[in-house]
Amino acid sequence: MPAMFYLETPDTMAPPGLVWAFRFGDDGAAEPLPIDRPLQLGSVGTDWIWAHFDLVDSRTRQWLVTNLDIAPEAKNFLVSNDNHQQIHIANGCIYGAFVDFTRKLGEAGDEAGLLRFIATEHFVVSGRRHTLQAADATRRRIEEGRKLRTAASLLESVVEQIADAVDGLMEGYAVELDDIEERVIAADTGDERQRLGRLRRAMVRHHRQLSGLRTMFHRLERDGTSELNPALRLATGKLAQRLDALDHGVIAMLERARLLQEEVASKLTEETNRHLHILSIVTALFLPPTLTAGIFGMNSKGMPWTDTDGGFWLSLGLCVTTALPIYWLLRRGGIVK
Repeated sequence: MPAMFYLETPDTMAPPGLVWAFRFGDDGAAEPLPIDRPLQLGSVGTDWIWAHFDLVDSRTRQWLVTNLDIAPEAKNFLVSNDNHQQIHIANGCIYGAFVDFTRKLGEAGDEAGLLRFIATEHFVVSGRRHTLQAADATRRRIEEGRKLRTAASLLESVVEQIADAVDGLMEGYAVELDDIEERVIAADTGDERQRLGRLRRAMVRHHRQLSGLRTMFHRLERDGTSELNPALRLATGKLAQRLDALDHGVIAMLERARLLQEEVASKLTEETNRHLHILSIVTALFLPPTLTAGIFGMNSKGMPWTDTDGGFWLSLGLCVTTALPIYWLLRRGGIVK
């Protein structure tokens, strides 16, 4: 007789924090389960269940610890505050956490959130503290008719949705980098340093996320999953290959952004040097007239043209005349062109 796992709650009590639940049949077709009724995690023949919870509520965490009859380390991790991507195998189940993207007011964002999960051949229990994009996208695909025959295929679908989200973000970043490059070539640097800095920070986060996922699946592929039920054996090689290719693309885009940032910095340095050059020329040209004006402003006896009509204009002409030799010397030295 197939194993059955019951959530020991009063008949009238629904599981606290349950966001959605599906029962999958032998053919992989999904049947939505009501979230306002008691939930039974188990199997009827080859059926299995996916239950997704909101872990913000402390009652939900307590309820999961109390009612899930699985390895203690697995359910303790499910309700923990650990913020690192990881995947583990323990007592016939697989558990861990994936970094996913949050959703705000129905819009996909690029902020990170953690999707925790426990999977056996009979059920998958997942939880989050923020609305997550990949989990929600997987739910929509299931509602649209996608068939998932095993718990492993559900986890693979979630990882594929994470990879698709990163891929979509990278396409947007590539378009923005193209626009920045056009502006840099046109010598319109403007606020491109800030845009490039924001893009590089975002891509570094995605690289860190993908690197963690790659490491997990490569390690799982190396260690093997032969001890697991076939329904829990992930296609680690396929997933790792997809994540490798995606991460290499992110790294290439990071390098492109770095080179653009260096070019922007170089152009800004050239512009600053040009301004300093102009300022130095103006300073040199005004130095003799300033000295002349300072001498005539000493108010001491014996100053020339004190009692002469038009003495002011003669002094002004002398100031201009003293600047001409400096201008000639700057032209002769190639400083002024």
